[in-house]
Amino acid sequence: MGKTRNGRGGISDHGATIRLFDAQQRQYVQLPPPASGPIVVRFTPREASGLHSVDDERGIVFVEVLCRLLTWKGYQVQPQEKPRRDGPGTADCPAAARGNSSCIDALSSDDDSRAYGEHDDLLCHVLVGPAQAGDPCRSMWHHHPQHSRPTPAMLSRNGLIEDFRFAMLAAGHYRRPRGFWCGGIHSGSCFGDARTTRRRFERLVQQAEPLPGTQTYAKAVEQMPASGPGRRYLTLVDEAISDDLHTTRALHALYAALRRGRLSNSERAVLAATAHLFTPLQATNTPS
Repeated sequence: MGKTRNGRGGISDHGATIRLFDAQQRQYVQLPPPASGPIVVRFTPREASGLHSVDDERGIVFVEVLCRLLTWKGYQVQPQEKPRRDGPGTADCPAAARGNSSCIDALSSDDDSRAYGEHDDLLCHVLVGPAQAGDPCRSMWHHHPQHSRPTPAMLSRNGLIEDFRFAMLAAGHYRRPRGFWCGGIHSGSCFGDARTTRRRFERLVQQAEPLPGTQTYAKAVEQMPASGPGRRYLTLVDEAISDDLHTTRALHALYAALRRGRLSNSERAVLAATAHLFTPLQATNTPS
């Protein structure tokens, strides 16, 4: 099993240490290593009807990526649902009261402690910023039904759901998102770049097939040739996404490697398999 130097100067079998910004303490926190035990990820799930807000959907997109990242880094992940909120924010994540943000709780879990009735220890409140900039739809929707507030169900009907989800990961940091206006979401005009990049990205992955099974970072390092630029690109992707879930930087590094990197076939296949961190983009799946 390969070892790599993490973002803080240490060396780990699981790559860079994951750090996230805690919305309650307003500071960065580092997650304990995978050997410390399972991580519980508590979040508000999607509504089956698809009539929840695009802001809620953006939160779910990032909770899925967080769960995949934790699994890739060697953690045992235990998704846990929490009730839907009546309005912006939740009682246990007060910072979420600012705007239509979503709050994801990351908790450590110890089976022995839980057997004695003790609660999981909160590690971090991950606050995901809203997808929609402003709310002109909200003021017009009674008079102009075509301008009603966009929902995932509407995105799916218009064939925009995959573009929307990719745009959420590629167009801005989860805490400082690029906002999309209502009209652009309805028409899909604001997702043109995301659509083009997503399709190119998918073609690059397909061209690298057959892909190896690299469900974990350790497995990816093990299958990556020791010489060549592949490991450097893998480290760039790992450090980016482990550093406060920076999907924009991680996607750029992976896309650039697959498109312009001078890679061997085996290096390209391992990096293409790493794309599972950002895909699949199915509309109905929740973390498992």
